[in-house]
This record gives sequence, structure tokens and C-alpha cells, in this order.
Amino acid sequence: MLIAFFKKILSWFAGSDKAQLINEYEKPKLIDTKELEKELDIVNQAKRLGEQNIPYSTDTVLSGPEAKIIDEVEKYRTKYSTWRDARLNIQDKNLTELVINVKTDLNKALNYPEQFKQELNNCIDQSRSELNELERKYKNLKQELEIFKAKHGLTRDAKIVSGGKNS
Repeated sequence: MLIAFFKKILSWFAGSDKAQLINEYEKPKLIDTKELEKELDIVNQAKRLGEQNIPYSTDTVLSGPEAKIIDEVEKYRTKYSTWRDARLNIQDKNLTELVINVKTDLNKALNYPEQFKQELNNCIDQSRSELNELERKYKNLKQELEIFKAKHGLTRDAKIVSGGKNS
């Protein structure tokens, strides 16, 4: 029981198979800024807008390339947020299952003394009845022996020679 308990705890820390799948296959990759820079053509966009003196220092709205960068970063943030929530849900489920299993095992362990007493009492009762039966048989055989001795006029117990050959 104790070994099973520690295996459950170890498996919880290691994560379930489903958690492993999310960890290995669904975890979003980190933002590769170099790749993002190439994908959005940031350098060329910045040069083009810089030559046109855009954005103006008084602008309060993001320019097109700035908005695209924010959108891409937000996409990554959303993916990580979704992955994080799924991971937390799985860990929460694992923890809940672990707590339920620990409570079950603990309740079983708390019942062991009572079960032991019950089994011991059953064993004692069975042995007591066997001993009572042997005592009854002994008394019957002893009574038969006394009757036999009286009937045949015997006053002493039989001599029993121990060892091997009689001389």
C-alpha cells in the first residue's frame, strides 16, 4: 500500500501521459524574433516608413508594422495562455485524483486495526471451538478408560517401555 502511494505521488510529479502530450506536442514554441523580423519584413517596413517620416511624433495610433508585431506577440501570448490553462487543468485533475486515492488508502489504513482485531477474534473463536471439541473427546476417552479399568480390575496405568528392543 505504501509503495503504491509513493508511485502515485511520483507519477503525479512526473505528470500524466496527457500532460506529457501537452508538454511535448502542444507547447507553443518561443517567439523567434529573427524569424518574426523576416516574416513581417520589419527592417524594410521601418526604412520605408522612416523615409516618409511616419509615424509622426504626435501619432497616438500604431502604424501598420507596429500593429502587426503586436498582433503576432498577442497570438503567441494567447497560445501560451491556452497551453498554460490546459496544463493547469491536467495538473489539477491529477492532484484531485491523488487526493482521492490518498484518502481512500488512508481510510483503508485506519481500518486495519479493526480488521486485525476481527480476524484475530475469528481465529480465537475457531481455535476455541477446536479446543472444546478436543476436550470433549478427551473426557469421553478418559471416561471409557476408567470404565475399562473398573471392568477389568486394573489399578495402575500401563507400563510403556521406551527405546528400542525389549529385554
